Amino acid sequence: MSPFSILMKELRTWCGLTQVEFALKLNVEQSYVSAIEVGKKGPPSADFIAKLIEAFDLDRRWERRLEEALDLSQRRMELPKGTSTETYRIFNGLRKQINDLHPAQIELIEYALKLPEVIKMHESQLRVTRAASGNVEKDLGQ
Repeated sequence: MSPFSILMKELRTWCGLTQVEFALKLNVEQSYVSAIEVGKKGPPSADFIAKLIEAFDLDRRWERRLEEALDLSQRRMELPKGTSTETYRIFNGLRKQINDLHPAQIELIEYALKLPEVIKMHESQLRVTRAASGNVEKDLGQ
């Protein structure tokens, strides 16, 4: 199930409502609520999120969680113009194997996606260490 499916069910149960009651409050069909919760329906529109927030008077914390879950649950992705051939290959390989990825593959992909952040953090730490030791001119890349 998608992150949005899980969060919407969590919200409904947190409110103490059945799917029918939840749907009535949102002015949608119960079958729509059910389809989202079991992952048969893709993530809803931003308008639906706004309707959820208003109907249940949700605070900023819930709003952020819903927006994040909506972003994480997108099923369709489009590569931007100018994307490299290598990126197309990687994306296509991922698309073909998406349902058969081993947990180790997922972990490696997640780690690889975090590498720029990790490198930046290590570079900052190295700069601080060198500055503290009076070795500022020997900073990274110089």
